[in-house]
Amino acid sequence: MYWIYRGIDTDARPQSKMTWALIRRVLAYARPYRLELLGGLILILLQIGTSLISPLLFRDLIDHALPDRDLSRINLLAVGLVLIPIIENVLSIIGRYLNSKVGEGVIFDLRRTLYAHLQRMSLRFFTRTKGGELISRLNNDVVNAQTAITDTLIGTFSQTIRLIAILAVMIALDWRLTLIGAAVFPFFYMLSRLIGARLRIIT
Repeated sequence: MYWIYRGIDTDARPQSKMTWALIRRVLAYARPYRLELLGGLILILLQIGTSLISPLLFRDLIDHALPDRDLSRINLLAVGLVLIPIIENVLSIIGRYLNSKVGEGVIFDLRRTLYAHLQRMSLRFFTRTKGGELISRLNNDVVNAQTAITDTLIGTFSQTIRLIAILAVMIALDWRLTLIGAAVFPFFYMLSRLIGARLRIIT
């Protein structure tokens, strides 16, 4: 636990930053929850896949069902468009439960390990360290460790897969329109960055 306590008695100690070295160390505490992590990742894939079905159903509804006046097909598509958000929300709730279980479990294990480590520290350590700073360090570092798993890793995985899936569906629907959107995206991105920078200066 030296990586947490190093330099703790200095007031100028910088805030803990999220680094891959920290993430790798924290992953050791996530191993007991690997089944929950795997389940959460599978649910993310299912949720992304389910959310991408709606555009395909809308295309079928507009291009075929409505022009052909196929009432049975319209009813079937309508049922699908109602069920998909329900299924997506159910998957999201279960996924959040698993992520919370992993995050809170990691926090509990880390704090228990840190408490046991504190019991072995010398009296000199406690006389040189401010109590409030020690508590703050323990809370902040432990929460950062939990964030490394539930937000950084899972969030990065989820957003990457979602982006790839959305691009695949957009290309399948209309690759020409997708190319046009990709061409103008850098312009709107730079414009939003410029406006955001101006707003930060003003406020």
